[in-house]
Amino acid sequence: MIRTVSLLLLFVCVSPVWAQSDQTELQLTLPPQVYAVAGLPTSIYFDNVVLTQSPQDYRFEVTCDVGSTEDRRWTVTPTNQDAGDHPLQVSVYTADDKLVESKSSVLGVTADRAHPTEPPMQLLIIGDSLTHATQYPNEIARLLTPNHPWKMLGTHLTTSAKPGVAHEGFGGWTWSSFTSKYEPNPDGSVQKRSSPFVFLNDDSEPELDVDRYFAEDGHDQLPTHVVIMLGINDCFHAPSDNDAAIDATIDRMFSHADRLLAAIQSAAPKADVGLCLTTPPNARQEAFQANYQDRYTRWGWKRIQHRLVQRQMQYVAAKSDSKIHIVPTQLNLDPVDGYPHNNGVHPNSTGYKQIGAAIHAWLCQQLERATWAYSADPLRPFWTGDSVEQEPVLFLQDADSDLARGSLLFPIQEIVSVQSSSGDITYENETDYRFTPGSREITIPAGSRIVTTSPAELRRPAKSQRFQLTHRDGNGEIMFGAKLEYHQLQTNVTYKTATKNWDLAMPTFDAGALPTTIKKLRDGDELSVVLLGDSISTGCNSSGWGHGAPYQPPYQDLLVDHLQAHYDTKVNLTNLSVGGQSTPWGITMIDQVVSHHPDLVILAFGMNDSAGRSATEFRQNTEAMIQKTRDAFPNSEFILIATMLGNRDWTRLNHDVFPEYRDQLAQLCEPGIALADMTSVWSEFMKRKKDSDLTGNGVNHPNDFGHRVYAQVLSTLLVE
Repeated sequence: MIRTVSLLLLFVCVSPVWAQSDQTELQLTLPPQVYAVAGLPTSIYFDNVVLTQSPQDYRFEVTCDVGSTEDRRWTVTPTNQDAGDHPLQVSVYTADDKLVESKSSVLGVTADRAHPTEPPMQLLIIGDSLTHATQYPNEIARLLTPNHPWKMLGTHLTTSAKPGVAHEGFGGWTWSSFTSKYEPNPDGSVQKRSSPFVFLNDDSEPELDVDRYFAEDGHDQLPTHVVIMLGINDCFHAPSDNDAAIDATIDRMFSHADRLLAAIQSAAPKADVGLCLTTPPNARQEAFQANYQDRYTRWGWKRIQHRLVQRQMQYVAAKSDSKIHIVPTQLNLDPVDGYPHNNGVHPNSTGYKQIGAAIHAWLCQQLERATWAYSADPLRPFWTGDSVEQEPVLFLQDADSDLARGSLLFPIQEIVSVQSSSGDITYENETDYRFTPGSREITIPAGSRIVTTSPAELRRPAKSQRFQLTHRDGNGEIMFGAKLEYHQLQTNVTYKTATKNWDLAMPTFDAGALPTTIKKLRDGDELSVVLLGDSISTGCNSSGWGHGAPYQPPYQDLLVDHLQAHYDTKVNLTNLSVGGQSTPWGITMIDQVVSHHPDLVILAFGMNDSAGRSATEFRQNTEAMIQKTRDAFPNSEFILIATMLGNRDWTRLNHDVFPEYRDQLAQLCEPGIALADMTSVWSEFMKRKKDSDLTGNGVNHPNDFGHRVYAQVLSTLLVE
C-alpha cells in the first residue's frame, strides 16, 4: 500500500533526487524516473543505488503500489492495467531498524501494445565496448520487433549483430573519441579508425560534422532517437580516493559531451537523446583482480561510478532540455548474476539483456508520448469560432428510464463526431446517441456502445479508498481516479454551435502585459520558462501523463509546443511543480527557480491552499515569491494562474476562497505580471456541465479538455 503523505496529495509527485538534501554517507541515489513495460520485468538492485561495500548490512524497503521487495532487489513485472505513473520510495535502514536515508522516484509503466502503422523508429546507438559487444543492441531489437517498426543507423556492423542491428560502438572509446578522433591511415581496426562523426573539411583539417555523417553514412536519414552509453573509459582511471580529482575528470568529460550533444541536436533537432547512466561494477573483487591485478579495485571504481551517476543526473537536469533524457540503465543490471566471475565492467549475456530491457522501456515511453502530434487546433480557444473540439461528457444514467444524459457547453447546430475518449471508437447518430438541434443535451438510448455510468458508480463506501474523499452529503466518498478512470468513462463530442453564448470576459493578447517575454518570442530568442505549482501542474490526469490514448500532454507541454511552433524559437521549460504543495512551499523553492535564469515564471497554486489558507495570506505568499525572484532577476515576468475549481461536493475544499484568491492575484497584476483566470472559466463551466464531465480524478484535477483550456488561456496571453 502507498502511504498517504498529504491530505491533498492526490497523486504523489516528487522532486528530483539531486534537489533533495540531507544525504548521508550512503549517498542513496535514484533517478527521477524509472521505466517499465507491461509484461517485462524491471528491477532496482539495491547495491546499485548506495555507496557502500556492504549493502547486506542494511535493510531496504521500497514503497510502491506495484512490485515486491526481495533480498537484493525490488522487482516488478507490470500488467497493461498498471500503465501510468506509480510513486516509488526507497528507504534504507540499519540492522537495528534506524532510518538512514530515503529517496523518491516515479515508476512509469507503458502498456504492451502494437503500433504496426507508426513510422519506423530511427535509432542511433553510440557507445564504448559495452555497445561494441552488440548484445544489448540485439536485445533492444528483439524487444521492439513485436510492437514497433524500427531501423538502426550506424556504420559498425559486427559479426554478432542480428539482422538490421547497427551502432557506433567501439571498445575503449570516450566522449572525446567521438568528437575529435581522426586517423589518416585507418586499418579497419577499432584502434586505428576515425570517429564516424569526424571528417576532413575544405582545408583538409579534421572536424566534427554530424550533419555530414547523416548525409553520407546515414543516407540522409535522421534519427528519431539517440542512445548514448559512454563514461566508463572517460573516468575509469581517475584517482578513486580523491573526490576533487574525480569531479575534475567528470568535468572534462562533460566538456566533450557538450560538443557531441550540440552537434547531434543541430543535425537532428527533433531527436530524443537518452543518456545512459553508467553501469555499476561487478560485485566481486576477484573479477577486478582478474582484469587489473592490483592496479584497480572494485571499490575504487564503485566510488567513481557512483559519483559519475550523480553528476550525469545533475548534468541532464541543468540542461533543462525536453529532448535530453536520463536512461537509468544502472538500476536494472544485476551486479552479481549479470556479470561473469572474471570481468569487472563487462556484463554477461544476462546483464546485457538487462541493459537492453532498460533502454527498451525508455524507448517505449518515448514512442507512446510521440503518438500525440502537435497541432494548433487544440489550442484554438473554445470560446471563439463556431465549433468546439473534443468536449467531454460523462453520461449519467437516469434513475427512472433506460436513457443516459449529458450536456454540452453550447447549443448544438450539428454534431461532427462523437468518439470514445481514446479516439478509437466513433459512434453513430440515432443508434448510439440522439440530440435535438438548438439543445445542449445529448441522450444515450438503450443498446448504445457509448459508456454510461450510474451515479452510484461514482461513489465509494466511507474510508474505502487510499484518500478520504468524503462527500458533502455524508453518503460515502467520491470515487477517486488515480490515473485515467474518469477519462475512460467520458466521451468526446465535436460539434458546431448554434450560438456561442459565452458572456464571460476572456483574456486577449496584450504585448504590454508581458513586454520582455513577448519581445524575446518575437525576436526568436531562446526563452526560459519556470513553472512552479501543485499536482495540476505536474500534469496529473492528462492522458499523456496517464500513459493512455490519445496521450495528450499536460497543459504546460501543450503551451511550449504552441509557442515554439508559432514563434519558431526555442522555449526551455523547467517544471518544479510537486503534488500536494501550496504557496508556503513555493517560497522555499525560489532559489531553485532563479537557478534557471527565468524570463517567465508561471505560479500555479491555490487548490491545496484552499484547505485552510486565507486570501490575504495567499496573496502575501505570492508576493513573496515574486519579490524573491526579482531580487535575483529583476526583469523576470510572471503569469499568475487562478486555479480551476475542485469538486464542490468534496468536504476538504473551501470553494468560497477560490474567487477571493483570484481577486487577490488580479490586484498584483501590472506590466510584467499577468493573470490567467481559470477560476472564472470553471465557475461558468459548472453552470453548464457536471464536475464529472471535466474532472480527471474526481475531485481536483482536470482531464484532457481541462488541460487544453489551461493551455488555451495561457496561449491567449502569449500568442498574438
